[in-house]
Amino acid sequence: AIAVESLHTDASGNVWLGEMNALYQVSSAALGGMTNTTPVVLSIMPYAGFIKRSFSITSDNRQNVYVGSHDGIFKFSP
Repeated sequence: AIAVESLHTDASGNVWLGEMNALYQVSSAALGGMTNTTPVVLSIMPYAGFIKRSFSITSDNRQNVYVGSHDGIFKFSP
């Protein structure tokens, strides 16, 4: 289980989850099978080995993802 502190959906429909110990990306394809009545268990790993507290997430029109943590702002170009 993870304790989500930040949540962001990018232009491609991927969901980014930030929590106390990592950043996760859940692809839009993985989310396609989810419904309100059928829960899905996802197996996710920290994105690009990012294991810092992630308390804010945003993206730009070039699909870069920016993550705020206590150590600064990090940019990812998935």
